[in-house]
Amino acid sequence: MKVIKINHDKKTVQTDLEGYDLLSHPQLNKDTAFTYDERKYLKLDGLLPSYVESIDEQVERCYQQYLNISDNLSRNIYLNELHERNHTLFYQVIQRYIETMLPIIYTPTIGDAVKNFSQQYRSNRGLYLSYEQKDDLDIIIQNHLTDHIKMVIITDGEGVLGIGDWGVGGMDIAIGKMMVYVACSRINPAHVLPIVVDVGTNNEDLLDHPNYIGARHKRITGKPYDQFIDDVVKTILKKNPTTFVHFEDFGRKNARRILDRYQSDLCVFNDDVQGTGLISLATVKSASIQIGTDFESHRFVILGPGTAGIGVADALVEALIKKGVDRKKAVESIWLVGRRGLLHEGMTEVFGDQTKYLRDNEEIVGWADHSLQTTIEHVKPTVLIGCSGVHGAFTETCIKTMAATCKHPIIMPLSNPTACCEATPIDIFNWTEGKAMIATGSPFQPVTYNGKSYPIAQCNNAYIFPGLGMGIIGSKAKLVTKNMLLEASSSLSRTWASIKKKNDNRLLPPLDGNYHDFSLAIAKAVMLAAIEDNVSEVKKEDVDKVIEDLAWSPDYYDFKPL
Repeated sequence: MKVIKINHDKKTVQTDLEGYDLLSHPQLNKDTAFTYDERKYLKLDGLLPSYVESIDEQVERCYQQYLNISDNLSRNIYLNELHERNHTLFYQVIQRYIETMLPIIYTPTIGDAVKNFSQQYRSNRGLYLSYEQKDDLDIIIQNHLTDHIKMVIITDGEGVLGIGDWGVGGMDIAIGKMMVYVACSRINPAHVLPIVVDVGTNNEDLLDHPNYIGARHKRITGKPYDQFIDDVVKTILKKNPTTFVHFEDFGRKNARRILDRYQSDLCVFNDDVQGTGLISLATVKSASIQIGTDFESHRFVILGPGTAGIGVADALVEALIKKGVDRKKAVESIWLVGRRGLLHEGMTEVFGDQTKYLRDNEEIVGWADHSLQTTIEHVKPTVLIGCSGVHGAFTETCIKTMAATCKHPIIMPLSNPTACCEATPIDIFNWTEGKAMIATGSPFQPVTYNGKSYPIAQCNNAYIFPGLGMGIIGSKAKLVTKNMLLEASSSLSRTWASIKKKNDNRLLPPLDGNYHDFSLAIAKAVMLAAIEDNVSEVKKEDVDKVIEDLAWSPDYYDFKPL
């Protein structure tokens, strides 16, 4: 058994690891930053170049190497290789250049990484739980879920972004999510464990590919699937009872169902269902403040009533109710449009979480059809949100029709990756004569219109889930309540509105190296909400200290002899 003793207060490490074993430990490795004294007693002499670099010198070298790489997937691979070797240096690089690198380690480039997971596989950085090993779950989890793990990110890879079922490749999504958690909120990476639940794949291209390294069979479904997920969750919580479980990129039929199954009894969160809704809510509120419109007065049309679309609708409804709006009226302010048109009574193949948004048939008497265009003509929405994954779904006619009855339409094509975006910002600006308030799911460059530059807000879940996760971990919450979720969203829009300058027309703050301050504000709001809801035993006066103790800074520690 190797010895590793870390004193976070004194920022020192004691270990009996040495030589190649130490250089192979990504949490402890300092590469060329090991001092001469450390190299001598840790038996590193001869294994490193002679010059001792500062972490600043290492960061600059890594950044120059990054700039010399020509395509984004290769940049993703480079950064992941750095992460595999040296956690501290990786997060220093990411935090200093987060605006440039977030789209590389997360959306949209992560979609390409997932597709190439088996071909590019290099080393393990998470936990693989295969259905074939269901009888050994307890042993596997006991062996690898250490006591310091406070959060697990679990995916089954069936509903990855807008690209579908990629089986075991979903591990890259869980890893990318972990990186964003750490980079944006400074949660200690040692507290987070990515997990892929490998129950097979229905992607024929993967099953036929000679390099695919996941389980080569169709997806397990029904009761066996449910039992396996249940066993995974219960076994994790048996080992670490206060673990926060983050579900990620489950398929349309399972995401909401699994969340509903556990959220009344366990501390769970689904970013696709809840996170997208929370950042969309914060963005709409921010836009409303900017144009001087009451949030309660909006009429919402959402294209794509899937996991994300329903999550957005639910968040809007709960926020309206918190504002004092009757639940029935809150639901009636939202129109959902799918592949077969506006959701209305009498439709077949409607999922359970869609039923509350079905429109009364009397409302649509006389409509020519139930298309998005016709819905916009009759509803005259003030907010249009896209979660469809259909490129170009927001047509010029749709946007111009909306703009004709709304002075400042709020238009949010949120589908990822960029190839799935419902409309580009430049087109929306042109079609609305520069009047639209725009937020997108993927990153876009600022738009120049009539000689003025307009930054495009990226309605990215990364704004919300890192601070939310830190607040949940800090509070040791028994459950994740609606109030905790709404406070996470409100904290972002409230904090941004309080500090941004009058001439700043950005709907969201920049996701730069200072964004962790927003995440910490979100964490505090979440912890206070958890205390208010009686799901946390932390005292209000201790909240700031708990957050301070949780925050991790990517700095090298000094090695001391045992």
